[in-house]
Amino acid sequence: MLDSVRRISIFILLAAVILLAFALSTFQALDLAAAAQTDVRAGRADFYVSLEGKDSWSGTLEAPNRAKSDGPFATLDRARRAAHELKKGSRNTPIIVMVRGGTYFLSAPLKFDRGDSGKANAPVVYDAYPGEKPVVSGGRRITGWSNPSGNTWTVKLNSNEYQNFEGLYFNDERRYRPRTTDNSYLYVQRPVIVSERSEACSQPPQQPGGEGGGRPGQGPGRGPGARPPFGGRRPGGLGGRFPFPGGGPGGQRPTGGQGGQGRMGEGGFVCFDRFYYKGDDIGANYHGMALGDVEILDFEKWTMSRLRLRSVDTDHHIAYTTGPTFLASNISGFFPEHRYLIENVKEALKKPGEWYLDRCTDPPSCANSEGTWTLTYLAKPGENPNQQPVIVPQLPQLLVAEGLEYVSFKGLTFSHDNYLPGPEGLGDFQGGPKVPGALSFVASSHIVFDGVIVNHTQGWGIDFSGASLSNQIVNSALYDIGYGAIRIGRRTSNGGDSEDQIPGLNVVENNLIVGGGRFIPSGIGTGVWIGNAHNNTVTHNEISDYYGGAIRIGFKLNITDGIGNAHDNVVSFNHVYNLGQGVTSDFSGIYASTSNTKGNQILNNVIHDVIHDPGPGGYGGHGLYFDQGAANILAKNNLIYRVSQAGIFINFNERFDGDTPQNDVITNNIFAFFRKELVRRGGSNRSTFAFTHNIVYFNQNEMQHNNGKWLCFNDCVSRFLMDYNLYWSPKGTRPEFITNDESNPRVPIQHDLRDWQRLGEDTHSLTADPMFVNPHYPDDDFTLKPGSPALQIGFVSFDYRQAGRSHSVLRAPPVPPAFPLQLIDPNDF
Repeated sequence: MLDSVRRISIFILLAAVILLAFALSTFQALDLAAAAQTDVRAGRADFYVSLEGKDSWSGTLEAPNRAKSDGPFATLDRARRAAHELKKGSRNTPIIVMVRGGTYFLSAPLKFDRGDSGKANAPVVYDAYPGEKPVVSGGRRITGWSNPSGNTWTVKLNSNEYQNFEGLYFNDERRYRPRTTDNSYLYVQRPVIVSERSEACSQPPQQPGGEGGGRPGQGPGRGPGARPPFGGRRPGGLGGRFPFPGGGPGGQRPTGGQGGQGRMGEGGFVCFDRFYYKGDDIGANYHGMALGDVEILDFEKWTMSRLRLRSVDTDHHIAYTTGPTFLASNISGFFPEHRYLIENVKEALKKPGEWYLDRCTDPPSCANSEGTWTLTYLAKPGENPNQQPVIVPQLPQLLVAEGLEYVSFKGLTFSHDNYLPGPEGLGDFQGGPKVPGALSFVASSHIVFDGVIVNHTQGWGIDFSGASLSNQIVNSALYDIGYGAIRIGRRTSNGGDSEDQIPGLNVVENNLIVGGGRFIPSGIGTGVWIGNAHNNTVTHNEISDYYGGAIRIGFKLNITDGIGNAHDNVVSFNHVYNLGQGVTSDFSGIYASTSNTKGNQILNNVIHDVIHDPGPGGYGGHGLYFDQGAANILAKNNLIYRVSQAGIFINFNERFDGDTPQNDVITNNIFAFFRKELVRRGGSNRSTFAFTHNIVYFNQNEMQHNNGKWLCFNDCVSRFLMDYNLYWSPKGTRPEFITNDESNPRVPIQHDLRDWQRLGEDTHSLTADPMFVNPHYPDDDFTLKPGSPALQIGFVSFDYRQAGRSHSVLRAPPVPPAFPLQLIDPNDF
């Protein structure tokens, strides 16, 4: 019995030993398997970046090891340096850097140069770790808030540790600073005109005359020592005007004077750093004004300048700013009844969701900003800045590259640049040449942004300049943008640019571009801005909620004053809508200023709900806009509807050579519900355009406008060609066309279609219902029913529903409006 017990005990002991050995071996096997799996997963990338990492580690593990002795890098810059070292060898496969989720607050902009480049068969790829969202931020999170009362939250900031900022993001949403008016504008009384020239009072007032068939009056820059608006030679020679004779369409000349100041058309110089305000619209001494923290947001034509309020003369009702607007008296200079706002006024801080940074450390003089600042936030119901993230931008840019090639960015989010106007403010024109991109590339090629988000910027989003070739921005989302989303190229330089000095062959495709112009709404075409650049493709993008136009091609005005290189650009299948929104003037859904170039095409786009400023001096919400000599453009298969002015504006001012042809072709398009005219035309040159095989669906009778620019009597066909078009008004309105009286070109002669056809225009055109399914809001269905008479004029049906993103990869939340909107009910078109 005892032996049996012993045998059983020994058996149990042996079994236990075997089980323990099995367990240990199994545990070791599992541990090795986990390690092997880690090695396998690590093999997907060469380097990893994680908020749990350290730059002293190898960066080859996706997570810290158990011993916390190795793991991923902590920063993207360390990964960049590691990739730089790795590619020095003979390796000819891609180098992959994966970035784990979380927010990476940069201490300095990421800088790339030629040495960080990949190769055609071995690019360097910065990719988001699968299923995670890494955010690269130029901002800083604000913590340690106090709640002194109600919804007021405050926090102290050391001026030695923070840069000044004019943006703030609460729980991933932009919030705005207080203004003296809530959702309404103030209006300029008139400009200040002085008798002696100075740096900021440098242009003669506009002179009367110069419109229509008459010769222009004395243009800007003709006073002693004055300079032309762009710093180059004056367009058009003596008497030339830029850009609009007599103040332009809808432009307002200042009238009247005060205290001996000159009137418009008389002597003197317009001041661009001061203006007369009305009544008590501006206070005498706002808190922080001495630091330049109070800003005048000056809306001119297509621009808005951010100017710092310097002082206020309450006796004469003159406001002075620290710097000027753009120096051209027919473009800017505080036109009467033009709008402005006063921003960042502490006394106006009352609305939940607003914030104010008090940099005044020696009240009441506020001459010093060194020391402790106070940031105040007025919370909305349910908000707590100690529980929800508050981020303020700190770095002027997030990424800067020069000479970089074959590098891709995938799945990353870039946020919170801190573009800040200087002490003189920003006197903006268009394209924001002084405003940088959050992501800036100079002479960089084969750069790819795929599935990337760029948001919460103060300046431009992505910017390519110099000889930047074959870059791609695809499948991405750019929203809540301070200026414009994508800029490729610049304005043509005065000396001209050679083909190898400018961008080309770039692709912008399948992107969501929404909520732009939140800091500066200026520009014409700031969704995608193609400057002096060639062979670029902008296709299948969705662009909306901008305060100017959506897409621009070229920046070379004046067909006879040199030729730009914006040729062979194709803008196709884009859906652009909700533009302008009553904030600016003089823009369109798609705009071109290409000079005498060829190959530019605008195809199969849908453009709608384009609304310019409806107030005094407001004008120019167009569908298409071919500006000052844009030549040889083909616009085909576009659907354009609900625009506040013209379906298309083709501009060639009379100071240019009137015999130089433009030869633009507008064919097989649908134009519907333009509020003022079908075609607006500037200038009197020959062979301006051919308008054929289009459907025109209208409520008012004007097919053209501004008779002083048409200048055709009985020879219209030598100036332009209109034929094979279908005209129809659901209200029964008959189309009317105009020519000029030969004895007095400013006197219009109106023609019905039959009289118009006798002049050789629209000889094969018809008036008939095109038989759309339902073109009225909200259906907006422009599909042709079977048997449409449009087929009789050679119109070829196209599927306009193909415009927009080919597949929706990313979404964007609604972006709060930045300025008072002035919208038009869609039913009123």
